[in-house]
Amino acid sequence: MNIFDLVNSLPEVSIAKRLGLVVANDRKSYICPECGNGSGSTGDGIKQSTLNGRLVWHCYRCGGHWSNVDLIALVKGKSLTDTTELVKTLEEAYPEYVQGNLFSSRETKFTQQEKSAEVTSTSELKNYGRAFYPRYKETAKKFLEKHGGSYRGLTAETFEKYGIVVHPAFGVGEEEKVETLIIPYDDYHFVARAIESKRRPTQHGKGAGLYEPQEIDGKLPTFIVEGEIDALSVVQAVGSAGIRCIATGGASKYGKVVPELEKRFGEKENKPSFLVMFDNDSAGQTNGEKLVKELREAGYAADIFFLSEHMASEGYPKVDANDLLQRDGKELARSLLEGIEKNQKKLETQKAELAKKKRTENKIGIEISSFTEYFEGEFFQDIEQTAKYSERKTGFANIDAEQVFMPGLYVIGALPGSGKTTFAWQLLNQLAETGEQCIYCSFEMSRAELYTKSIVRELYKKNRELSERLKLTSVNIRCGAMIGSKELQDQAALFAKSAINLRVAELSNTNVTELIEGLKLLISAADKPPIICLDYLQIIPSKASSTKEKIDEVMLRLKDFQRATQVTLLVISSLNRENYWQPVSFSSFKESGAIEYSSDVIWGLENYGVDAEGKADRGAMVKMSRSKVREIKFSCLKNRNGGVYETFFRYHAMYDYFEELEAEDKSEGKRYEH
Repeated sequence: MNIFDLVNSLPEVSIAKRLGLVVANDRKSYICPECGNGSGSTGDGIKQSTLNGRLVWHCYRCGGHWSNVDLIALVKGKSLTDTTELVKTLEEAYPEYVQGNLFSSRETKFTQQEKSAEVTSTSELKNYGRAFYPRYKETAKKFLEKHGGSYRGLTAETFEKYGIVVHPAFGVGEEEKVETLIIPYDDYHFVARAIESKRRPTQHGKGAGLYEPQEIDGKLPTFIVEGEIDALSVVQAVGSAGIRCIATGGASKYGKVVPELEKRFGEKENKPSFLVMFDNDSAGQTNGEKLVKELREAGYAADIFFLSEHMASEGYPKVDANDLLQRDGKELARSLLEGIEKNQKKLETQKAELAKKKRTENKIGIEISSFTEYFEGEFFQDIEQTAKYSERKTGFANIDAEQVFMPGLYVIGALPGSGKTTFAWQLLNQLAETGEQCIYCSFEMSRAELYTKSIVRELYKKNRELSERLKLTSVNIRCGAMIGSKELQDQAALFAKSAINLRVAELSNTNVTELIEGLKLLISAADKPPIICLDYLQIIPSKASSTKEKIDEVMLRLKDFQRATQVTLLVISSLNRENYWQPVSFSSFKESGAIEYSSDVIWGLENYGVDAEGKADRGAMVKMSRSKVREIKFSCLKNRNGGVYETFFRYHAMYDYFEELEAEDKSEGKRYEH
């Protein structure tokens, strides 16, 4: 090992002390010699870390990236290309490494301690994590050759890459001196695992922390395993796939994970996510679940993951990464990649929820995030969530042609007799048939009334002549018409099958707080945010002193609920009496301030009637409201996800059926008289 390799393996404190680096204001790092980062009131300066098995220094302000030798050259003003001058600089900085340029004084001191009878405790074996490698790498090579080129599935390349060696006779104090595998954590710490003896693995060096073969980069979920050999098995199996793994040193040591992670990621907005992959025995499962809980409580997205259980079914007492590596390295790699693929989206969702929770818990109680935070953490996830609604259809072709039925707060207003309940109920029927989860919250109509509407509508669509001849209205069927008839039984059976995703909540004197809490319980049991209709706004109880205050309170609470849950919320509203015979507009909605500003979409239904000049005519509207089949003008007054528009329906009032009218049906001269 030459002086370059020796210096590049030195720990942070040795380099900082020899170079006279100034401690930064955070007391955890040093002021960058290139740009001065860390000298102000903010900024964390430079600090040594491990990257791909190498010690490096990095500055986040100027982008500097240096090995120990690079940093010495920078501070001393030496050129990296002038090797002779650089060697001289290194020898002046570290004269103890000059003689032979083979072993450091620390390694020599270790050799002396190793042979001394005075070594009686692990405290005397500190600071020798990586110092084993130069002395015992040849021993490791011979050991691997003896065992066919690998040990427990770990190859010679892995041994060399991560500084693993085999000590021929290791033991401390009165311990039996046996052939031992030495796995270095860093310059200071190592774990000693006896190869044949049943002596338990021992970790040497105070405050060893976690075993991390490769530095966590957070690009993919990081696996957390029990043993160091399991961690090495993971990184060997996945090769250059970018998967990271850390080891706790045993299932019972799960408690040190969060404190160690917090030292590095505690102040960061974008924290890494983890898959806890302990052994699938009772200790691994119990402690793994505890670790997942602690990680989540600390703000890290985490879940538990076990390797393929087929090994356990074939007689293995437990399954861990090294077991599977020895059995089939490709199978291990495949299982790990499948685990990432299966859990990554779930972890990203959890990560976004944790980020939102953190923002809502800040001191002023307001969600605040920069575009950078949002773009890095939640932007693409939110896009994926909204994109899946792009193909959702209401079942009304004329509405679907004008807008996408996205999650949001929809308000639909209409006069009495314009069919607002019938329209909303039919809308949810049609959405439920496509697989959407739908909940109809009714303050007025019973389940019997609503479900009978559906049966009447479907019977009428199938055989209008029969429905008209027998007067198969909702009221008549509830009064006993067609009891025992095959048509009614068949239609009820069909509706029961097609409406499996449609539920009715009958409400009475339920205030907005009780309503929202009840809906949260229903939502928690659903696979995805459902579509909810409230019938209707003005009847929801409130202690507010005025109608305006009541509507404002209810609308604001409903909007907060909708935004937090991402449901699609349709609220039915009555209209002002003074606007009964005027075209529907914002002023038509009772106390419309909160409705106008809180809603994402506002729809209006009105009986269509115009005079000879095409202007809205009260007399024509009154006449239309008394017709068996009514022309209904559907107006979209507000649409945050698109433009406003108008379309038309034919409302078969007796048979609870809204039928789209094509544009040409509204052309001059084509009227519907009843």
